[in-house]
Amino acid sequence: GWNVLSKDYPLFLNIFGELVSQTPTKSFGRSYSVVGLELDGNIPVGGNLKLTYGASYGVLVASYFYDNTRSKVPNSSSNFEASANVGVNYEFSNGYAYFARIIGRYQNIGASSEATYDNTQVSYPKSSNYAGMLEMGVEF
Repeated sequence: GWNVLSKDYPLFLNIFGELVSQTPTKSFGRSYSVVGLELDGNIPVGGNLKLTYGASYGVLVASYFYDNTRSKVPNSSSNFEASANVGVNYEFSNGYAYFARIIGRYQNIGASSEATYDNTQVSYPKSSNYAGMLEMGVEF
């Protein structure tokens, strides 16, 4: 990414890509890819402690599969994913830090086209997905 602010108060503009495949059963699954932009920054608040923040927006291309039959979601500006996060980062040793952050994510996927599965026309309806997450870990 590119730092669009300063060395003391960095704000990185990143290009990202994501590929996800979910197969909850042997006969049905979902795969999607996301390409987008992300802002990722931090603000020093004293000593080794930093406040971290970020946001992203991406265009989503999705498809659903039933055994070997595929049902695609038509490309549309309404297929997108957006997220935001805020957290803290504490550097306990040179290059090593603990972090924790709260993440919110929203995903909007249009209805898929129809596919024939087991002699039946099937499709995936429009969906709006929300997720709230807590992420904690060690950074190195």
